[in-house]
Formats: sequence, structure tokens, C-alpha cells
Amino acid sequence: MTGGPKQYCHKPGCSQRVPIGHAYCENHRIPESAVRPNAHTRGYGARWSKAAAAFLKEHPLCNHCPAPATLVDHIIPADIAPKMFWDRSNWQGLCHDCHNRKRKDDDQLRHSVKEASGQQLSLAFQTFKDEQSRNSNKNKGVGG
Repeated sequence: MTGGPKQYCHKPGCSQRVPIGHAYCENHRIPESAVRPNAHTRGYGARWSKAAAAFLKEHPLCNHCPAPATLVDHIIPADIAPKMFWDRSNWQGLCHDCHNRKRKDDDQLRHSVKEASGQQLSLAFQTFKDEQSRNSNKNKGVGG
């Protein structure tokens, strides 16, 4: 072994030793590309805070349960559909617990999207927009 003092990799069951100050060995280290950028970098700055506060005033209850909504959620996650970030038809108010549950579902969606072809993804977005349009028309009394 070369270098200074070593410690065990923090991954349970791993016997690899890593330099002090490193948590994981090469096999268990999270690549930098997988680290999530901070909220501001992802678009959640002052403009978002203002828009989200206004949305919560208009939609004070959680969309999934009777609790007060505390967060504005993107129905289709913003990292999957960045063009829909400011589309209010893609927003919903959620309480903290429902948002955490939805985040788990979103993670599964992200995994599926990575495996899907671009054509399938485009079809999914078009289906969503068609459904939003039908709902909007029903609310306006247009169509059947």
C-alpha cells in the first residue's frame, strides 16, 4: 500500500481501504456527473420562489391528500422535461410527505427515461400534453 493512513470504504460489506478523507473506494464512489447540481443551478432561484409562493396561494391544499400544500412540484420532473419548467399546467401543490413519496416515483421515472428511446419519450410528452389539452377543453365546456 502506498500513501498515508487508510480507512475502510464506507459501503457496508466492502473491505477496500481508501485514504483518510475519502469515503468510498473506486467501486462505490459516486461519479461527479451523478451529483445533483444545487437548486439555483437547476433553476430554482428568486423567480421560482416568487412564482411558487403565488401558486401556493392559489392552490393551498396538497394535490394528493387534504394537508396544506407546502411545495410546488413539477408533475413531469423538470430535469426530464426542462421546457415545461415554467408551464403551470405541469405544477401541483404538495405537502412535504407526498412530495417525498413522489420523489421516489420520479426516481423510477428517471431510470425508465434513461432506458427509453427518444421516440418513446416524445410520445410520452405528447400524450401528457394531449391529456392536459383535453382537460382544459372539458373545463371550458369545449368538446365531449
